[in-house]
Amino acid sequence: MPSWRVAAAPWRVAAPSWRAAGAAGVAGLAARRWARRCASSLSTPSPSSHEAVRATSRVLKKLLDEQTKGGVVVLLGAGASASAGLPDFRTPGTGLYDNLQEYNLPFAEAIFDLQFYRQNAEPFNRLARELYPGGVKPTAMHRFVSLLDEHQLLTRCFTQNIDSLETAAGLRKSMVVAAHGNFDTASCIDCGAPAQEDLVRQSLCEGADPQQPTCSACGGKVKPGIVFFGEALPERFFALAPEIRECRLLIIAGTSLTVHPFASLPTLASPQSLRVLANRELVGQELGLRYVDDVGKNNDVGDIAFLGDTDAFAKAVALEVFGLEDL
Repeated sequence: MPSWRVAAAPWRVAAPSWRAAGAAGVAGLAARRWARRCASSLSTPSPSSHEAVRATSRVLKKLLDEQTKGGVVVLLGAGASASAGLPDFRTPGTGLYDNLQEYNLPFAEAIFDLQFYRQNAEPFNRLARELYPGGVKPTAMHRFVSLLDEHQLLTRCFTQNIDSLETAAGLRKSMVVAAHGNFDTASCIDCGAPAQEDLVRQSLCEGADPQQPTCSACGGKVKPGIVFFGEALPERFFALAPEIRECRLLIIAGTSLTVHPFASLPTLASPQSLRVLANRELVGQELGLRYVDDVGKNNDVGDIAFLGDTDAFAKAVALEVFGLEDL
């Protein structure tokens, strides 16, 4: 634990600024590239994709045979929610940041900037109506993670997403680490006092126009628990990240692995674990992921990739391990 705390310190400086960590590139205001959305599947999975399913299934079956509790950690990005119809933040043309013209922002990311929110919370409060969870069904990938938990195979699910679809799929809240926060909590931006989430939702989502929730303790502005630029990531993220060191299987699904500190989580995995990427394209090579076509010769240790839709990966593994033809 102490070594993780030391290693995490630089993350704490950079982590609150998704922009500084590689999330910029909106409307020509920044030079860094946007992460591509991991959404659609390839028409014909590669041989390594088939082997990724087989290798994942072999490890899961071993854990079941050993009656091991835990052993699997899942990292979820925007691609895991793509089939639910939710837009991501960064894809040029279709991402959220490219479609905020009606809010008259000085720059697109201002809508999630804490200092801008202090001056003018109305744009975010209006957007919050559209972002609040509800009416969107979890994807097969979300249900697969919940299935792992049902069979006591899951150690933890770390997610970059703010849609809370993990718990909507039945996953216990205690198993989810929302690295960038979500709408499940709310607090005052001045004194930090927690607020009732249902009352905050009511203020923002009911009536003709959203009303600014205020703190009953100090009168400051209350906002949902989404991590803004200028805010620290949840303490729980740093406290539970070391669990990855003990996992036998790390599933990395639908993420570009460009937004830190989340992107560095795969580096915590033991050399004796299997790291499986389920994504439309290969990512993470700069982090040390070295993909091979077959890990079976190495006792299912190493890095392998399923190039395609996260739902397709989830369904294939669920069929192989649990005999489920539909998730």
